[in-house]
Amino acid sequence: MLTYVLIVLVVMACVGVYLDRALNDFLIDHLANTLKREAQLAATIWEPSSEVDPVEVDRVADMVGERLDLRATIIAGDGVVLGDSRVATINLGSLENHADRPEFIEAQRGEVGQSLRFSATLGQEMLYVAQLLRRNGDGRTVLRLAMPLHEVQVLE
Repeated sequence: MLTYVLIVLVVMACVGVYLDRALNDFLIDHLANTLKREAQLAATIWEPSSEVDPVEVDRVADMVGERLDLRATIIAGDGVVLGDSRVATINLGSLENHADRPEFIEAQRGEVGQSLRFSATLGQEMLYVAQLLRRNGDGRTVLRLAMPLHEVQVLE
């Protein structure tokens, strides 16, 4: 009898772990798809000109980030951050180059990039989605949206 109880407990624990992971994966996929649609829509709002005004670019990032309640980053084709809704314009120059970010690389290939990783700037796990805005003089400008991973944990 005790053996059956232990077997049932082990099976229930395994099912619980499986369901927890499946729910987490489902929520992340759902949120990533939502971010992709929002990035595609937001990318139609602003097309950079050949002359990039840093204040205007950061204002656009701030507006998109505020309206979507997300972090919005506009990145030049060479990986330099042009605007970020969570970073003051004066501090943009101190940000690392984003050319090596996986979601940026995918966006540069014309895909909608996606990545789940730790943000050194914000100090937390983030879900990132990046969308190509258009060709620009130095490469390709990318709009990246990000959501803290704790949003997924709250939904669980």
